[in-house]
Amino acid sequence: MNYRKTMNKGQKPKILQNKRTKYNEMDQSKKEELLTTNMNYRETMSKEQKQKILENKRIKYEEMDQSRREELLTKNINYRKTMSKEQKRKTQENKRAKYEAMDQSKKEELLSKNMNYKETIRKEQKLLENTRAKYQEVDISKKKELKEKRMEKKSQIHDIEKFKKQIKSGPFYICCVCNRTLYKKSVVILQKNKYPRQDCFVLQCSFDGKNYICKTCHAKLLKGQQPCQAVVNNSFVDETPTELAALEKLEQILIAQRIVFEKIVIMPKGQQRKIKGAICNVPVECSQTCNVLPRPPDRSGIILLKLKRKLQFRGHVYFQAVRPQFVISALNWLIANNPLYRNIEIQCDNISPELTNLNCPVTDQESIDEHLQTNVNRELLNEDTEEQDDPLNEHRSAATETCLQSILPNYPVNVGNRNCDNSTGREVINIAPGEGKHPVSLMTDKLCEELLFPVLFPKGRFGYTVERDIKLSPIKYFNARLFHFSGKFATNPEYLFFAQFIMEQKKISDSINKALKKIHGHSVTASQVKSNSQAFQNLLLQDQAYLFLRQIPGSPPFWQKFMYEVVAMVKQLGIRTWFMTLSCADLRWPELFQIIARTKGNNITTEEVEALSYHERCSMLNLNPVIVAKHFQYRVKTFFRDVWLTNANPIGKIVYYALRIEFQMRGSPHLHALIWTSDCPDLTNDTKDAYIDYIDQHVQAYLPDKETDPQLYDLVKTYQTHNHSKTCRKYKNVTYRFNFGQFFTDRTIVAEPLAEDMNEEIKSNILTRRKEILSKVKQKIDDVLNPSKPTYDPHATPTDILNDIDITEQDYQWAISLSPDSDYELHLKRPIDSCFINNYFIAGLKGFAANVDLQPVFNHYKCITYVCSYFTKDETECSQAIINAEKEAKEANLNILLKIVLDLGRNNKNLTS
Repeated sequence: MNYRKTMNKGQKPKILQNKRTKYNEMDQSKKEELLTTNMNYRETMSKEQKQKILENKRIKYEEMDQSRREELLTKNINYRKTMSKEQKRKTQENKRAKYEAMDQSKKEELLSKNMNYKETIRKEQKLLENTRAKYQEVDISKKKELKEKRMEKKSQIHDIEKFKKQIKSGPFYICCVCNRTLYKKSVVILQKNKYPRQDCFVLQCSFDGKNYICKTCHAKLLKGQQPCQAVVNNSFVDETPTELAALEKLEQILIAQRIVFEKIVIMPKGQQRKIKGAICNVPVECSQTCNVLPRPPDRSGIILLKLKRKLQFRGHVYFQAVRPQFVISALNWLIANNPLYRNIEIQCDNISPELTNLNCPVTDQESIDEHLQTNVNRELLNEDTEEQDDPLNEHRSAATETCLQSILPNYPVNVGNRNCDNSTGREVINIAPGEGKHPVSLMTDKLCEELLFPVLFPKGRFGYTVERDIKLSPIKYFNARLFHFSGKFATNPEYLFFAQFIMEQKKISDSINKALKKIHGHSVTASQVKSNSQAFQNLLLQDQAYLFLRQIPGSPPFWQKFMYEVVAMVKQLGIRTWFMTLSCADLRWPELFQIIARTKGNNITTEEVEALSYHERCSMLNLNPVIVAKHFQYRVKTFFRDVWLTNANPIGKIVYYALRIEFQMRGSPHLHALIWTSDCPDLTNDTKDAYIDYIDQHVQAYLPDKETDPQLYDLVKTYQTHNHSKTCRKYKNVTYRFNFGQFFTDRTIVAEPLAEDMNEEIKSNILTRRKEILSKVKQKIDDVLNPSKPTYDPHATPTDILNDIDITEQDYQWAISLSPDSDYELHLKRPIDSCFINNYFIAGLKGFAANVDLQPVFNHYKCITYVCSYFTKDETECSQAIINAEKEAKEANLNILLKIVLDLGRNNKNLTS
């Protein structure tokens, strides 16, 4: 039995085929004997055995996809049809014998079920006959329309199932040229004999034992060219030795010859990391740092260490327990194997011989865990006011990150490392290896990558500045590193922020060079500038000192440029149909945790994912933030391809769309989309009914029936139920900016504006009366129908609500049918239990399994409002800092001004991992 369980999927079909072949070769008497033996075995089975077999079959059936289930049912039906009379008679005899063996109570129960079943069948047949009769009365065009809708619904279900199957496959396929891990759609099976060049392959088997090549490398090799991201293009990744792999975060910093000071903050909910502020690259002498490590006499091999920018500061960059013997061992390995460490010397006068000989005994695991309380309960570095005067601030390169610091018990503090020889092993040792050192620009520090991350580059080679046969841009270089199959680059948060800074800095430098050479699209020479000082003023008047950042994602000029493009689309294509938002429910997507676990060599089931705690989920997501962001992008692209843009048309026939992905305060991605469809009628007095039918067909805003569609009910309750939070009160004088709770109505209503020629006084009185009525209703809805409040009444009816505030049903319908401005207003169908249910569309919610929002747009004003409010959101602090700098530096040298704007923009920018 255990052997059968351990067989792989390829062995089982082969064994079954062998058995089938043997059975076909038997004579008829042998077959009958075998069948008889099998029947007798089933009869002699215990109830527990039968129950276990049935349970296994039930589990297998539930794990099947819909198409497989339908195929199995079809086979079963066909089998019953092909049964001979003798087989049918024998089956009936067996059933009769079982029935006779039952006791009286069991027989009565079975008869009752049978009667109910027959009654149900009778009702269904009657309903089917009525439906058929009605269908016969419908004209041909209507029949065709009904058939199309039925086919669309069937196709939509199929598309959603196909999408769910696609997203379960993660980036498990390794390219044998660039060694990146990619999704299946990005690779093809490797056939080496197809390519003219055979010197570019570094073979790595994927999870299925096959060799693949990415389509980018495939296209290059077919032309006989070497791909720039090929590993053989001086992009090898050295294996990390055990001496370095065992190091904790602070221990890795102690052996590095460069320290990047950055502030990393833990964000809410998902506990993702964010860099906030500036990055400063400081060269240090790692040998001097190691030489001051004390000798802990308690023989635990552990000391408590604080890494500071200056010893006078109360705050620290890192606070962790450090194992000197591990640090010394790693540094010795680097001296022996890394040419960048050849000149490093370690003086062991201050270090115990036990540590250098690696003979120091280690206490039990509980003692180690007590000391190694790393990355827990961290303080924010900016809490210390004296660090505002940090001399490194003026040298910082802009970037944002959080500095997490562990808060350990109140140990004595050894300031300045005095009397280390006599330490008890319980003091907190303060070190500031970067104090007094002159910061170096990351762009001019040629080997900074190898010196910053010796664990990632143990032999000090193959960084982004190395000479290569084929030119490799920083963007493509870091793309190859972060997607490398080893995963060691993508799982290092500091390396992620370093890579982002280098790529952004390169773009900015190029933009500054271009800005200095142009005035409104015309090239300018140095002699022209000297002879005409007005040239600088022209640049400033044209905002060149601000717009040079337009190539930098997330900057105000970047989104300004994007807004102009979208506004141009609105002008050219007309009013869009939908404004859609998709959120990232990464903490609730089981396939994402399975993908992350699989990249670590573990396979976990859906049940095991469901059993994970919140903290465990956050920890898994933070293991590899690259995969999390990449999977969201893959999900969006796959959903567009397999659901939105198919013939099912879940939100209409899409002809154009514009997308913006932003990152929320918790660090997860968030999609906004403008969508144009070709089948949506314009909203006018003549087409109002057709427009309402179109909206009702594609958008829902109500809680579905739990019995009819339990899956959709659970999804709406989980993702679409609105709860008031501080974001609802983001703006002054606005109680709830999302207008929840919404007004209840049993049908979708298009509120019409008052006549333009109406007397202004009469119009004002009407609108005042409307506002009074709806304000009372809104307040009552929030008091009684808000599920998050203790005053919530689930049994309230519309009549109860209106009677309590002395408003008639007629007055309420009159008020909700009036628009407060000169254009239409839409109120979607919402029963009274759905006032706090957000808009959604079924295909989006069932497929994407996250919060979705689909807003109809039917006038130019709202269209431009959405574009301006959602598609041009930038970091407010960043925008204001850049604007202020530009105003204050009008008279400055242009090159200096551009750098000031650059630094302020980067220093006030937030970036998540």
